[in-house]
Amino acid sequence: MVKALEAEGALGAKRLADFAGKLDRPRNIWIMVPAGVVGSTVDQLRPLLDAGDIVIDGGNSYRDDISRSAEQKRDGIHFVDCGTSGGVWGLDCGYCLMIGGEDEPVQRLNPIFGTIAPGKARLSPPRTCGQWEPPSRVYLHAGRPGAGHFVKMVHNGVEYGMMAAIAEGLSIIKGADAGLHQQEIDAETTPLRDPWAYHVVVLFGATGDLARRKLRSRATNGLSCSPWSPTGRCGPEVPAATAVRDHRHVLPPES
Repeated sequence: MVKALEAEGALGAKRLADFAGKLDRPRNIWIMVPAGVVGSTVDQLRPLLDAGDIVIDGGNSYRDDISRSAEQKRDGIHFVDCGTSGGVWGLDCGYCLMIGGEDEPVQRLNPIFGTIAPGKARLSPPRTCGQWEPPSRVYLHAGRPGAGHFVKMVHNGVEYGMMAAIAEGLSIIKGADAGLHQQEIDAETTPLRDPWAYHVVVLFGATGDLARRKLRSRATNGLSCSPWSPTGRCGPEVPAATAVRDHRHVLPPES
């Protein structure tokens, strides 16, 4: 991997000491490692760094950010936590950055953040807005040390909830023809209520492909909800906990 990147013009190093020695001072060091080894990586770097250097943790280890920042500060080293989102599309579209740290080091890193975050040309105005001027810098300095990873943690929770809701929706669609099939009847299986309502034959593969293309095109700027989705899943007995929670406020009251 190091040799491949060197072939593209990067400066490679095999050891942390070699790596730190090759960087211009003050150093800006971005580490992208699993949360479980951030501490050991920072500890190995610490004796190799000088006052004024910056260590950026681009992973998701929010729990130790405040104490880690305080420890580095004793030696005059700045610690910046940067939640990074974008996946494989980030290389082309830019990465969503949620940054925590003191003002001075974050401002010094603005050229780096501005390079890898999406630019104005990739933004489109929300449909609910009238006059809209896109921001010049499309990343968030969320606050003091720890704030960036904390926002990223919440971002992940929202994102995983959306993925769960999409999966539940596709499961509901897959069970739309449940009334056309003979169900097993026993003491532990509830008979399908209103089987006539589940005679809908959906091209499941095509529907899933449409959902994928809609998400990829970012055609939806907001979330819409239908009060009948949870009701629909109750018939075919398809688990849809996220849909039920999200739509509970619009369900008609029970009689």
